[in-house]
Amino acid sequence: MGRALTISTITCRSLLCLGLLVGLCAASELRASPAQDDQVDVFEPPQRTVPAPEAPQATPEIDQHFQKWVFGKSGPTVFADARQHLEQILVRKIARLDRICVLQAPQQNKLKIAGGRDIDRLFRDITQLHERFRAHWQKHDRNQAEAHVREEVSAKRSQLRTGPFGTDSLFDRLENTILTTVQRESRELRFRQLVNSTKPISPANARELEQLRTIRHELLSFAWSPDGQYLGCQTAANQIEILSAANFEPVSVTRTVPRIHNFEFSPTANLLVLSNHPEQVVIRNWRLTEDTQIETGRLAPIVRFNAPGTQLATGGWGGLVQVWSAKTGQLVFSTPPRLPSGWLTPAFSPDGTLLAVGHSETTTQVFDTATGELQAELPGRKVRELKFAPDGQVLATVGSEGDLVLWDINTGKMVQSVASRTPELLSVDWSPDGRLLATSGNLGTVALWNATDLTLVAEIEAPESVPRVRFNATGTRLAFAGGSDSQPTDRRLEIWAIP
Repeated sequence: MGRALTISTITCRSLLCLGLLVGLCAASELRASPAQDDQVDVFEPPQRTVPAPEAPQATPEIDQHFQKWVFGKSGPTVFADARQHLEQILVRKIARLDRICVLQAPQQNKLKIAGGRDIDRLFRDITQLHERFRAHWQKHDRNQAEAHVREEVSAKRSQLRTGPFGTDSLFDRLENTILTTVQRESRELRFRQLVNSTKPISPANARELEQLRTIRHELLSFAWSPDGQYLGCQTAANQIEILSAANFEPVSVTRTVPRIHNFEFSPTANLLVLSNHPEQVVIRNWRLTEDTQIETGRLAPIVRFNAPGTQLATGGWGGLVQVWSAKTGQLVFSTPPRLPSGWLTPAFSPDGTLLAVGHSETTTQVFDTATGELQAELPGRKVRELKFAPDGQVLATVGSEGDLVLWDINTGKMVQSVASRTPELLSVDWSPDGRLLATSGNLGTVALWNATDLTLVAEIEAPESVPRVRFNATGTRLAFAGGSDSQPTDRRLEIWAIP
């Protein structure tokens, strides 16, 4: 009897302890869980608990090299600066969605938490990548270490620039589940408005630009047709794909030539001029697949038609630019040879009477296209691209020092200039009405400037390198192409519009 009582007592005590333990665990879980409105409806795979690694040995040379490679600079604040940049992108992304869908406060909070986790995950990945890079350098050498992680570094650099909020992110997955039916309908309506929009982009509405389309493949360059009906895309497959500008569906694919360096549409949009290799330019009627070949006698990776479509200028690396008859392929004139050799970029005035030639190493020159005589010399240097204003009175230049400069074409004097936040500018374009300028380049943004006073009116987060930015013929679309030079598959074309 006593023995039975003892066992019963022990059993009861055990059950009581077990009940208390379960209760404590449940209470702990409730305290650890956020309020219902603050929960993020996204689940990550469980993290395995692993022993904390020992602190790595300080390797200043390796660490500085990795930081400069990934972040573009080194120092104690690189992580904090990068995080601040990404958090600003996240804030703008949520604000943009809020304008469209009128988000509730709990929805905004959930999106902020999800985006914050995406940022945290990016920095964890970079830290792990850093450790692998350091170990490979110490075991082998720098070159092998770079080769070992190059593709991953390229992907992380891209995410550091535009945000880790892509299709595999917690933010994206949450956005696709958190919206109500009414909010989804608002988002779909907004997109339809964007697709059908005919609003010109202006200094007043440039901040309202929204992404209409992203075309992802190994894109090297692009061009709008002058009539605005087509968009040509130069691919790494050595083809020019002609897309409808209305729905971006393929219309035609050109026959390949040995190697395409660059291309442009003619003013009639029927002709494509293809910079070929070696020392040849091909003028192709893409509707009839007929070719006219021009033997330039030199590598000519830059080609430009004049507005009437009667002349063609070829530039590129060297000391001179050549102007050809687009009809006969005969040489009209060559600019005088210049030293040192450099990257030469030609641009015709809107009426075709002047040809401006930018030089990456020395001054910009302006020639009369009828006589080939030098008309003006502008002191601006290190020019990578230049464009005449629609009225032909002002010339805009951008270059490797990151400056946007406007020149009076009649006096040859600088009108005004501005230093962009992009360290190296590669491209510039005027809106058709001459009220806006768009610029792009390396390690910066796509920026839009008020042409009257060069005030910055809008910026778009951009890939690592954006060698070309263009308005369409009506000024209702802005397109830019870019990506990572070390990761061709990351290249893409983005088209933006005003809803």
